[in-house]
Amino acid sequence: MSKIRQSAKGETCTFNLPGVCNHNPETTVLCHAPHPGKGMGIKGPDTWAAYGCSSCHDEMDGRTWNGKQTRVTLHKWAQGFNDWPTAKVRILFWFGAICETQRRLIKKGLMPK
Repeated sequence: MSKIRQSAKGETCTFNLPGVCNHNPETTVLCHAPHPGKGMGIKGPDTWAAYGCSSCHDEMDGRTWNGKQTRVTLHKWAQGFNDWPTAKVRILFWFGAICETQRRLIKKGLMPK
């Protein structure tokens, strides 16, 4: 396990998804952002990732669905952003979380300025 992945232990969530985040640092892991080569068992680079609690991680990875196979929360948020497609809202949350995570990694000396 890389030092960057290990650094997630005990960190607060950088997604802080409204109505989703459990705010429990004990569940925080390094969540890898989507990229073209990502798939089952294949993760992106640790520098393209964010600290996320278990609830936000499930939401951002698409593991939160209702019985009708409809996204539960991001769809609601998308409506608040001038009816942007859910994918664009996900990108906004990924970008913010990655930026905050990288700021923390720089402060810890695990990533260059």
